[in-house]
Amino acid sequence: MVVTLRTEGVDQPVDISTASKCLEPSNGGFKVHIPDNPVVHAQQALAKSGNGIHLGVNTDALLTEDDRYDDCHIGGSGAERAATAWLSILLDNSHLEASK
Repeated sequence: MVVTLRTEGVDQPVDISTASKCLEPSNGGFKVHIPDNPVVHAQQALAKSGNGIHLGVNTDALLTEDDRYDDCHIGGSGAERAATAWLSILLDNSHLEASK
């Protein structure tokens, strides 16, 4: 996706979430979340790769079990918490300066 954006001349920063938590057994999940997992490693590696990619909200750490309606998907309170965290990041222009 980022390569496509850059090819099209879009040079704005891209922020990605750290999001891997899904404890729902029907989705292949486990009842214990392991924060140090391959999905998180891939998300962190993208941010370290340069090309204007930065880490955004870590929903794994931010949200509680009450913020997910089925131990996987974000519910109303989780959406509000994540949106507030994203707003804080997006209003903070310091990551824009780091991209230049």
